[in-house]
Amino acid sequence: MNGFLINIGRKRTLWISGTILFVSVYLISFFFYLSSKHEIYYKNLFNDIIKEGLIFLFFSFLLTFTYKGNKWAKNILLIIFLIKIYYSLQVIAYVSTVLSDLSRFNINFLLIKVVVYSIAILHFCFSKSFKVFAKHQNSI
Repeated sequence: MNGFLINIGRKRTLWISGTILFVSVYLISFFFYLSSKHEIYYKNLFNDIIKEGLIFLFFSFLLTFTYKGNKWAKNILLIIFLIKIYYSLQVIAYVSTVLSDLSRFNINFLLIKVVVYSIAILHFCFSKSFKVFAKHQNSI
């Protein structure tokens, strides 16, 4: 039974980690796309690309240590996910009320981020398979 839960926890952790990193890479590529379309905002977009690149490296670092079973990395990730969800929901509320002419793509992307980070919080906090997997990783 524990071997089954360990394998499920490993697979789900890798799947969720990959999805989180994919969302970060997708956001970086979206900023590259915007920088090619709108040269006016080039300096701000360049700063956003650097910021998202550093966030990608930070997420990679924390997800690696979470995979190894470190609780401190999991707790930092959960706090960051909660902050990102809160920020995304605020932006969605602002865009839907004030800036109604903004493209639906931005709102859809923010909703995808909210869903991915919510699933990650559910997995890292409440999944029995992750808890067994993290305990197994600590014992190695």
